[in-house]
Amino acid sequence: MDGEHFPHHLSLHDTAAVGKPSRNDVLSLRAKGVPNDFDYTHGMGVSVEWADAPAWLRRRLSVRTGCGVESESEARRCVTSMLGVRQAIFAPPSNASRPVPGERPYAGYLAVLGGATLVRPGTMRSVSVELGTTGPLSMAEPIQRVVHNWTRAKPELGWDHQLAARPKVSARYDELRNRDRTTNATHSRSALRWTAEIGTLRTSATIAGALRLALNQGTLWLPGDGAQCQTSP
Repeated sequence: MDGEHFPHHLSLHDTAAVGKPSRNDVLSLRAKGVPNDFDYTHGMGVSVEWADAPAWLRRRLSVRTGCGVESESEARRCVTSMLGVRQAIFAPPSNASRPVPGERPYAGYLAVLGGATLVRPGTMRSVSVELGTTGPLSMAEPIQRVVHNWTRAKPELGWDHQLAARPKVSARYDELRNRDRTTNATHSRSALRWTAEIGTLRTSATIAGALRLALNQGTLWLPGDGAQCQTSP
């Protein structure tokens, strides 16, 4: 299952944050007519992130404090934790009561996840674990029925042949590194992020980089920029 992992919302002085991501094909941009209600057609979830972690985890990481402290110097090496639940719904292009050869099956996925993030100047390292299942326990069919009733869309006919129940257990590691550099006329920020995941349904690795440049600015101002990942001096 192609998964969405919740972003980090906390910044200095926050104690907790709640995220509620939601996606649906009905919101997709299109010229006219009904949306393309297939493939990854719907997803939603709720996550709670705390600006701290259990004492046993802080001891294991040799970290004295969480990130929701008053002093920025105390937060130069801190830890946060999170718990969440998410659901994803997948559908084939053809709305048929029986499977169409060559098309993906109806499928749903429901999971709980938890993790922790170690924050240092210019670096965030996150580890998370996810437990989930496909099949009827994912509640994909009733959720889609509610959404279709709300949007007055046609009901999907093939859920009797949805992907069978199969458990998912996975572990994921994320690392993000930011570096700022300032001259008299420019301010730049380079970022490198890599991710590795191993699990029963998917094993993968990704790497990505970015460079942002501001001219004639003393600081690099970016809307929604990750305040939690403090940059090195």
